[in-house]
Amino acid sequence: NKHKVMIVPSVWEEPFGIVALEGLACGCNVVVSKRGGLPEAIGDNGWLLDNLQPDYMASVLKKALDTPLDIDRKMEYLQRFHKRQIAQTYLNEMYKLISHEN
Repeated sequence: NKHKVMIVPSVWEEPFGIVALEGLACGCNVVVSKRGGLPEAIGDNGWLLDNLQPDYMASVLKKALDTPLDIDRKMEYLQRFHKRQIAQTYLNEMYKLISHEN
């Protein structure tokens, strides 16, 4: 938790991007590749890498380093990924399906 920035310069289509959520949970400013589920995982709580060219990545990292940490905002965002919230979302969707069958 001593780091200010976490970068995930993935070249693989990450299915979800839990590693990005872990970075947010540690209070880091997060920079991720614009691939797979990484953008969806961080929402508007980080920076997206359009490409992995070194100069471009360095400029995005500088922005992340120069931006003050907003830990309260990150923690509020992460609540949607809490297991109780996810379970409730699944239940709500199941109830919708059941109610449409009747």
